[in-house]
Amino acid sequence: MKTQPVVEVWLSLEQASQLLGLPWSTVWRWAQSGDPRLPAYRVWDDSTPKHGGYRFKKQDVDAFQTQAAEPILVPAK
Repeated sequence: MKTQPVVEVWLSLEQASQLLGLPWSTVWRWAQSGDPRLPAYRVWDDSTPKHGGYRFKKQDVDAFQTQAAEPILVPAK
């Protein structure tokens, strides 16, 4: 039985920001600073707008959403 290869889905800056419900400028700032919560990959081609030179793996965006949805537990004093 052959296993199917996993197809990675890549999102543009605008698509990632829309899925996260955040302004594109916030996601762009995170990408530029190398924020580890949401890995970004630089794209080097002439067809991307100046602020859109990053791509995001959908699985990373989904993982970020899951982490953001988890409540932060603060120990009682």
